[in-house]
Amino acid sequence: MTNIEFLKSKNKLIIEKINNNPFIIEIFQGILPKNKFIKYIKDDYDYIFKAIKNLNIIASKARNEKELIILNNLINNAVNSEFQSYYNLIKELNINFEDIKNYNNSNIMKKYLYHLENSSKKGFQEGIISAFSCYYSYYSLAKKNINQLSKNNSSIYKKWCEDLLSIEYKNVIITFENIINDFNDIENMNYYFAKSLNFEKQIFDHYYENGE
Repeated sequence: MTNIEFLKSKNKLIIEKINNNPFIIEIFQGILPKNKFIKYIKDDYDYIFKAIKNLNIIASKARNEKELIILNNLINNAVNSEFQSYYNLIKELNINFEDIKNYNNSNIMKKYLYHLENSSKKGFQEGIISAFSCYYSYYSLAKKNINQLSKNNSSIYKKWCEDLLSIEYKNVIITFENIINDFNDIENMNYYFAKSLNFEKQIFDHYYENGE
């Protein structure tokens, strides 16, 4: 069993809950109320910004040249691709960027960002696995709900979903998986994967229940 297979097997229940979260299902169906999605997107800016900073912290802990090169590629992808997709999305949603910069993050997002930063500072393995959990949760939920897209008449939601199913996004997942499969002590590292996945679920729950 590979390290990735181990992490997935240990966290089947929480992964299933994320994949079947009503917030996600309704985005894929194109029926989630826009006000819920907009609040989620406003919260997401700080996540993307700080996730890139965390990748830089992780890169500083790279144990060899290969890991450093891989991390730099992930950082460049996040800066050039994820931010551009985000800017395009807020333009489509008619969100003022100043409103986003002044947005007060939800408490659950603040706790998640604190966890990710601490994991990145703790060590290379801890930081990589915590960062991967976010990418993986979105990739998993996208694959699970791909058939829902046939019902989706929202161009904004459909584009958001399709980005998660792109070759580029899959390549990021493969890059993380290749790194993690070389890790030692994966049983102890599962703590970081599980905790991050739980934060992802709580964020989806929060905006489904409170994003009015």
